[in-house]
Amino acid sequence: MKNIENLKQSYLELLLSENNLSNNSIISYKKDLLDFVVYFKLNSNLTFNNIILSYIENLRKSPLQNSSINRKLSCIKGFIKYLDSVLNLEKIDYSSFSLLNREIKIPKAIDKKEILIFFKNLSKTTPKNKIFYMFLFKF
Repeated sequence: MKNIENLKQSYLELLLSENNLSNNSIISYKKDLLDFVVYFKLNSNLTFNNIILSYIENLRKSPLQNSSINRKLSCIKGFIKYLDSVLNLEKIDYSSFSLLNREIKIPKAIDKKEILIFFKNLSKTTPKNKIFYMFLFKF
């Protein structure tokens, strides 16, 4: 395979020119691609498909949140599609890139004691408390 570093750089340039990405997105793409390229180099004895499968398996075993894993998977999938278009790779199994379910964040509730403290403090006449009172009881 051609120099993967050069291909990574070409892909980043393509992303910059075609997509209107924020600086944070670019930083994330660079880090995600760097992680994959390092993994690729360390496992270059494997076939390309096996490198991909192994990388994805390691990602899923990592302590990262599902949203971070999904971002990395999307980034790497885009990069591999780019490589496939440039190099005409062996048949790539894109089904291995299935995204993980996002965690459902349940809103935190306050207990009865905290509610009573809130209302006790609300009875104190301050401009801030008057605004809270208006929102709670006037609308």
